[in-house]
Amino acid sequence: SNQVLVFDDDNDDVVAKTDERYKETTTFGLDVGVMGRWEMFQIGLMGRNLNAPEFDGFSYTDSNGDPVNVDSVTYDPQARAGVAFIPFNTLTLEVDYDLTENETLLRDYETQFLSAGFEWDAFRFLALRAGAYENMAEDDIGPVYTAGLGLNLWLVRLDVAGAISEDTTTVDGEDVPREARAT
Repeated sequence: SNQVLVFDDDNDDVVAKTDERYKETTTFGLDVGVMGRWEMFQIGLMGRNLNAPEFDGFSYTDSNGDPVNVDSVTYDPQARAGVAFIPFNTLTLEVDYDLTENETLLRDYETQFLSAGFEWDAFRFLALRAGAYENMAEDDIGPVYTAGLGLNLWLVRLDVAGAISEDTTTVDGEDVPREARAT
């Protein structure tokens, strides 16, 4: 529990305060998944944090001498389902969906993703991928398009992927995508 003021020049003791303002706790989460396979279809259902694991809160004294209590953190159960259609050994089409709205570390921001995509294993060593996803719980980003390339070199698999949103925002007078990723 710490606060960093981005435009404040007096952030020298941020690391020291961070070392003082935490509590280490251990818990466990119960995740379960099930998948059904047929000749050309696969259907899956996954549940995460089914036991609602909780990490203990703690207390500390701030720089004004006032006590501060940090609440416990509980991870709510989540569920996701998906289906894949595999008409050929080299082609997979899939759709998956979060069955629950999921809290994030950002206050009052939730996620519930709907995703779809395909993978074509061209020539058995080159995987071409494309897809899209959208957060159905929020309307701030809009659809995000994905693409990827995988090289299967016997014992080594190299993957490159990227994503870019359709919606834009203005930064320094320039329109830029609201979301962009590369791995």
